Amino acid sequence: NGTCQAGTDMTVHLTKIDFLKSLEVFVFVANAGSMTSAARLLGITQSAVSQHVRHLEDDLNQRLIDRSVRPMRLTTAGFALRNMAIQLIGEASEIRSAIRRMGDSPINQLRIAVIGSLAGTLVPLLVRRLTDDFNVRHVSVRRGQATSRRNALVRREADLLVTSDPMLELENLERHELYSEPFILLTPTDPRYQRVTLPELAATLPLIRYTTDFITGRVIENHLHRQRLEPAHTLEFDSTRDIMAMISAGRGWSITTPSSVLHGRQPGDKVRIAPLPGPGFRRTIMIIVRANELGSMPAHFAEMSRQVICRDFLPRIGQIAPFLRDDIRIGSRDGSAPPIAQL
Repeated sequence: NGTCQAGTDMTVHLTKIDFLKSLEVFVFVANAGSMTSAARLLGITQSAVSQHVRHLEDDLNQRLIDRSVRPMRLTTAGFALRNMAIQLIGEASEIRSAIRRMGDSPINQLRIAVIGSLAGTLVPLLVRRLTDDFNVRHVSVRRGQATSRRNALVRREADLLVTSDPMLELENLERHELYSEPFILLTPTDPRYQRVTLPELAATLPLIRYTTDFITGRVIENHLHRQRLEPAHTLEFDSTRDIMAMISAGRGWSITTPSSVLHGRQPGDKVRIAPLPGPGFRRTIMIIVRANELGSMPAHFAEMSRQVICRDFLPRIGQIAPFLRDDIRIGSRDGSAPPIAQL
C-alpha cells in the first residue's frame, strides 16, 4: 500500500503473539523521535502507537520512554530494547522471506547495473539480501554509464537495473518502483545564500552542474530550461562528492537529490541542504528487468528492497535533512507511489 508499515493489522487487542508487532512499532517510535511521527509513518493512530508501547512496557515490566521531557527520550532499557529489536526484526523478516521462496530455483549469477548515487549506500544493503535471502551465488555490480539509455540491460550485459529512467519507450520490460525523492538545493553555508530564489542564486554564484551524460544532469537542465534559467557553463562534474566539495569551498551552488547527498557528503562539508525554491520536481528510483526472465524474484526483491529502504536507508536521509521526512514516497506493489513522506 505504499507505506513503511510494520504490519498490516494494527488493531491493538494485544496478546503475546503481538510482541514482534509491538517491537516494530517501538522501533519506529525510537527512530522517529515521537509517537506522532511514528503514527504518521505507520499510517495508524497515535493512540494505537501508544498502546503498543504500553503493552511492551507492561509485558517487560520496564519503562521504555521518559515521558517527562520534550522531545521524548528513551530510557536505558528503551535504548537496549531498540538495539536488540532491530536485529530481531531483521532476522524475522529474513526468515519469512526465505520460507516464502522455498522451492524457487536459486540463481547462480545476477548482474546488476545501478546509478552511481546508490552504489555506495543502498546497493550494499540490497546485495546482502540477494546473497542471503535469494541464494544468488555470484553478484556483479556496474555503476554510472551502465544505466544510461543505451544501457547494459538493453545490451543484455546486465540482468537487473536500478535506475531513475523508466525507459517507457522500450517494450518487454518489467518495472518495480522503489521510492521517489524531490530534487533539492545545495548552497554554501554563508547566510547570504539562505532564502534566495534560483534567479538570485544564478546572478550571484556559478551553478555547479552534473555532466549531461548522466540522467540526473539532463533532468536538472530540463527543469532550469522550463524555468527560463540559463546559468553560465563553468563547472561540471560527474560526482556529487566533487560537487559538494566545490560548494563547501564557496565556489557555487547546485541542484541534486537526497540520495546523492547521502552518497557524496564528507565530514566537515560546509554545505547547506534546503528545499528547492519555486516549482519542485522529482525522480523515481525503480528496478527494471527484462520481462519473464527471472520469474517472481524481481517482485519479491523489490518488496524486500522497500523494506530495506524504509528501515535502513531513509532514516539516514532524515538525519541529514529533516525537512525531507515529509517528502519521500515509497513505491507500492502495484507501481503507484502515494506520499507517505515520513522517515
